[in-house]
Amino acid sequence: AYWESLFPGRLPARPVVPQPLTGDVIGVDGHEVRPVRVGQSDTDPSSVVHVPDLDAVVGGDVAYNGIHMWLAQTDRAARARWLEALDTVEALRPATVVAGHRHPAAPDDDAAGVLAASRRYLIDFDDAVEAGADAAAVIRTMTAKHGDRGNPYTLFVSATAQYPEPAGTGD
Repeated sequence: AYWESLFPGRLPARPVVPQPLTGDVIGVDGHEVRPVRVGQSDTDPSSVVHVPDLDAVVGGDVAYNGIHMWLAQTDRAARARWLEALDTVEALRPATVVAGHRHPAAPDDDAAGVLAASRRYLIDFDDAVEAGADAAAVIRTMTAKHGDRGNPYTLFVSATAQYPEPAGTGD
């Protein structure tokens, strides 16, 4: 009743219930859509959707495009696995990567550039954490290298998460 009040006359009389995928291909209007498990991204597990006919990958959180990457819930090992996830996407050889986090002016049709920039960011972040004494140092380093990326708050949270307060030192 609630949803019918919001969408009067536009809901089906009988809801469609999702069914488990029985293979590795979904047909959409005569085209193949292939879900691909990639493992780690800003969360684990992660997946992408490969659309071979369009030479495209809908990358969700695996590749970022012009936005600071959410690394707050990762450590060095998780970021290494994320690099492997980027390898998996790259092996699909897409021309287009649609990133779930994208600067509005960033183009989707340079898959190699999107993947390379995501890879570079992860490596630079690891290097900055290893070399830095604290979150402020990581933020300075990453801003110098990737200051043109949007959503700097994400960088702040990600850097801060790499240096948790020892137990008993907080308020």
